[in-house]
Amino acid sequence: MDQMAQLAGVTIHRKLDGPRLWDANLGFDAALAGQGIALTSSLLVAKEIRDGRLVELFQTNIRVGGYFLQFPNSKMDARALRLRSWIERKMAEYEGV
Repeated sequence: MDQMAQLAGVTIHRKLDGPRLWDANLGFDAALAGQGIALTSSLLVAKEIRDGRLVELFQTNIRVGGYFLQFPNSKMDARALRLRSWIERKMAEYEGV
């Protein structure tokens, strides 16, 4: 958390105590329940932010580095290609690429 705060330009002046939930879903649920903050992708929480259930603490340009869609070659049929194309379009719309 300290490193992520630094990347966001935030200085933490005291030790952060309390549980650290390494499972993203648990962290997300805890934040929704008002039990702390969660480091998550805005892609995953856009609806909750829009609905006012979560608040974005600060704007960052931190990126996760990529998304991966994996199919065995034997399963890469027309349906898988359509799914890949749809995901690529939606990600481009969301991220403004």
